[in-house]
Amino acid sequence: MKLFLSLKSWQLFSITWGIPILIYLVVFYFLDPMSTILLFPFAFPFLLILFTFVYLGWIWTISVHFNNQLPKKVNLNIRLFKFSFSIAIIFIFLIILLWIIALIDFIPILPSEKAIFIIFPLFIGSFAIIIWSIGFAAQTLKSIELKRKASFMDSYGEFLLIWFSIIGYWILQPKINERVKKML
Repeated sequence: MKLFLSLKSWQLFSITWGIPILIYLVVFYFLDPMSTILLFPFAFPFLLILFTFVYLGWIWTISVHFNNQLPKKVNLNIRLFKFSFSIAIIFIFLIILLWIIALIDFIPILPSEKAIFIIFPLFIGSFAIIIWSIGFAAQTLKSIELKRKASFMDSYGEFLLIWFSIIGYWILQPKINERVKKML
């Protein structure tokens, strides 16, 4: 997972945003409309898996790797982070699995009408955990920079940059790359 810390900004951006945008353009602008209608609902879960793996892997790596770089007097609960983040990952992959099952109506495991009642609570739960996890990663980065425990007000800029990764990769990742170089 340390790979995420050594990637350049453009590499992170290309994997999480560039590939899905490219596939979206190919599907919607270069294929006939009937192929688009049939292909995109099945391609979307796989694009979501790619985005989720890289984006959440980036958050995980920031939080876990830099946790041991925190000043001695700063104690962020890494065990709680790891536990809750793992729950969110499980929820997300359950959502994607249920989405795929709902798309394939002929499989009588889960009718698509009932899938919404399972997917929605999983989505809300994973969303809440991910928001908290982004805050944890932001607090970790800012605490290292300030050499004290950062409050939310101290780290809200990092929070927003991690949340809006399409911009955050370009601003945070060079700083992360520098911090990793200093550690080596």
